[in-house]
Amino acid sequence: MPTLYLIDCSDGAVRVLSEYGQDRWLSSRWSPLFLKSRRHVLLRGPEGWRLQDQSPGPGYGRCLLLPAGGGAGSSPPLGAWRSEDGKHEFTLSDRYSDYPPLQDFKHEELFISMTYVEKGDTALFDSKVHANPFTDDGLERCLSVYREVVVSLARRPGMTLVLRSDMQEALVPCMRHVRRFVAFGMEIGELMDIVVRGHAMIFKPKGITGHACLSMIKWVQRLLPAHNPETIAPCVEEANRFLAQAHPKAFEDGKHVAPGIVPGKVQSICRAKDCQEAHPKAFEDGKHAAPGIAPGKVQSVREVKDCLAEEASPFLAQARPKAFEDDEHGAPGVVPGAVPRSPRVAAHHPGPRRAQSAGSLRSSKTIASDASLTGVRSGASRRTASQRRPKMGSHPDLEKLEVPVWVAMGYTSRRTPPASKGPKGCREPMLCGCF
Repeated sequence: MPTLYLIDCSDGAVRVLSEYGQDRWLSSRWSPLFLKSRRHVLLRGPEGWRLQDQSPGPGYGRCLLLPAGGGAGSSPPLGAWRSEDGKHEFTLSDRYSDYPPLQDFKHEELFISMTYVEKGDTALFDSKVHANPFTDDGLERCLSVYREVVVSLARRPGMTLVLRSDMQEALVPCMRHVRRFVAFGMEIGELMDIVVRGHAMIFKPKGITGHACLSMIKWVQRLLPAHNPETIAPCVEEANRFLAQAHPKAFEDGKHVAPGIVPGKVQSICRAKDCQEAHPKAFEDGKHAAPGIAPGKVQSVREVKDCLAEEASPFLAQARPKAFEDDEHGAPGVVPGAVPRSPRVAAHHPGPRRAQSAGSLRSSKTIASDASLTGVRSGASRRTASQRRPKMGSHPDLEKLEVPVWVAMGYTSRRTPPASKGPKGCREPMLCGCF
């Protein structure tokens, strides 16, 4: 018996058990990604035949199914099997029933359009969300249609499903609809693991509403972790490229793919296109390009600025020669054709800038600044410095220093110590060095 089929008695879903090793069958109707972490093996143990969970983790070796009539034979007993808790019943067989394929259809609601296309052993379920609020009855009808598709494909062992969801116009749904969708996903999670081979969501958030909708999508993804390749793409082309690589059979003849897309190859979302390829006529004679900028080559912003500056300075020198004869009309050191740099602030303030007290700043400020500072300090409703800054007790190690603490912290003796007391015994405020 090279291949066995485990049929669920409740919905008719078929799980495929492929022979691997001596007296062992592996549940293989999962995506290659899921098979790396999930291993269900039909084997003969000391107590007879059983379906055992050999997935890595704490549940390794757990018994999943047992034959209803006992399993002491040399081959797996065909017929009725039950879960260990007796809640689920299955049938083990070497053949399965043939079910008719679903006809292609399109289902419309005010908030969503769903299209189903079946080609060979692969089906594409395409949905596009509209900018209308969800309704309770409409959501239930959509979930019923989707359940019918998944169950129909799960009953046919050779069928797989790829999903493409366009949510560019989606509104933020209310929480009761999100909870209903999460509950539905938990109900059919096992069936989706059997048939789904890839899911591409088309969504590019814009504004607060878009990012709120994206956060909702990621929250649902955490509640319903996908056991198959899944992505969020900014456009239809990127979604098709992802699905073509995840499941190449779905795009062999280009029926489900947009023109110009190569199946099996995923390209970067931010891939730069050549300027010449986008509009060749704009660069035929170089009339619209600055010197040094080659058509069809993407350069950095700094290179483009340098080329434009080198072109602009000779033009200005020719239009107005006196402007560049001497330094009278420009900053010293400006050479025509070069971009002058802004004067460095550090030349006027050498060394790192430290916090200064109000006393040191007052000497360099204008009379108006001094008056405004005095007005702030002399207000009747102003809080005292002790209220703004709680008085901290000195540490015993600071009292052992032979130099003032502000000198030990790096301040020179010429500066007023930070937070020192003024002539009236009030603590002067600390002002940052950005004034």
